[in-house]
Amino acid sequence: MQNKSVILCFFICATLVNLYAQDDFSRTDPIKPKSSFMDKIQLGGGAGMQFGNQTVIEISPKLAYHLTNKMNLGVGLTYSFYRINLDRMYGHGGLYQTSIYGGSAFANYMLFSNLFAHLEYELLNFEQYDNLAQEFNRKWLGSFFVGGGYRQYFNNDKSYLQIVLLYNLNYQTNSPYSSPLVPRVQIYF
Repeated sequence: MQNKSVILCFFICATLVNLYAQDDFSRTDPIKPKSSFMDKIQLGGGAGMQFGNQTVIEISPKLAYHLTNKMNLGVGLTYSFYRINLDRMYGHGGLYQTSIYGGSAFANYMLFSNLFAHLEYELLNFEQYDNLAQEFNRKWLGSFFVGGGYRQYFNNDKSYLQIVLLYNLNYQTNSPYSSPLVPRVQIYF
């Protein structure tokens, strides 16, 4: 399933690049001078919180590169504090807490002035409870997210806040996320 998700992610990214390339030829605005590599790099990221039987507090710095005016590609790191109430889920075990870490690659494509489509592949390492062995084992889990969001720019064209709603196509019940729907708030500068 992970291999199919990665192939799907690359196919969709290639399609988005192709769509932008077609749109770029029809533009009538004057050609702007080329900006430097560093002008196209943006730092940002976000923090997330989820509460309930599973609690996740996440910090995720991101680095984005503006490939075109409408599309950016990026990478990110994730560190999460994770806590689960085993009594509620399994009827025994008390509270268990651990750390989750990993990375991601993503693409954003601006559909309209403030609305964008988002694709992301995330690989996380976390501990999962094995009912047969009655112990926790650390494992890697890949998630392929699709969705979109709203971007609100600040005083300049480079800094913005974005709200993203993603759907995890690889959602499993043993996922560190309690739902296939994952909201995120991020800021870039």
